[in-house]
Amino acid sequence: MDFVSYSMVVIGTVTSLVIFFYASQSEYQKAKFRTRIASSWNVARHRTRERLHDEQLNRLLIQAGFSFRAPVYNYVRILATALLLVLGLLRFVFAHDILLVFLAVVVWIGMEYRKPFPMYYGFQAFQKGAALKRNRSLYLLYRLVYQEILAFEDEPKGVYELLEKQLPRVPDLRVFLTRLLHHWLESPSEALHRFGEEVGTPQAKLFAQMLSDIEQGGPQIAMDIFAKNQEGFRTDRVETFKSQKKNRALLGTALTLIGFTVVSFDINQVIQIYSQYLMQSSMS
Repeated sequence: MDFVSYSMVVIGTVTSLVIFFYASQSEYQKAKFRTRIASSWNVARHRTRERLHDEQLNRLLIQAGFSFRAPVYNYVRILATALLLVLGLLRFVFAHDILLVFLAVVVWIGMEYRKPFPMYYGFQAFQKGAALKRNRSLYLLYRLVYQEILAFEDEPKGVYELLEKQLPRVPDLRVFLTRLLHHWLESPSEALHRFGEEVGTPQAKLFAQMLSDIEQGGPQIAMDIFAKNQEGFRTDRVETFKSQKKNRALLGTALTLIGFTVVSFDINQVIQIYSQYLMQSSMS
């Protein structure tokens, strides 16, 4: 008997035993059995949901700029690994090829996001790109809030009102600002600290600290705080622009060199083929 036959025998035997056991029970025992199965299923489902809702993974996904969250990532990981594993086992049974089984193990390990597994460094790379976009929005938010403070200097507004008004103008920070405003009533300082940590850039942490100082000291000191940090924000913005310009120049140079290398390789191949045919025609 092959693997499929053994599997069919095992499945049929287990099914027959379950049906026989269930048919020989009384109504009370059947109800108790169903209740036990339902309870075990609910407990397993609850534990699975707790494991899938990983706050550390959610934080990594948010900082990397992805729109989906930890459950989706975990489901994709489980389904991809399970699919490759099933196909790999079938291929191993019928073709004696273990490549897909090995690939399933590679996918499971490769999608592990904790250090020192590969996906941890992948998230780090995604976070750097997302941090540049968030910093541009953060500089814009800084300017908008500063202009709002200047415009309403005689009638100063609170930090919550200032941030709520600018929410639609900074889409890259909308998720972070929404969470900040949602937790504002619980503890403004804690909500601002969490905002700086979630955005994950030094500029965001500085901006959050500025707003926390304004919230504690009152709107009257907002002008002094913004004037004190204005030069630092402008310097950071210029340095970020220079870094982006340098990276683009390096990328352009690398692509140009690769293009020249490919062209030169193709020209050499054409010359060799042409010379070969020319020599063959001259000898014939």
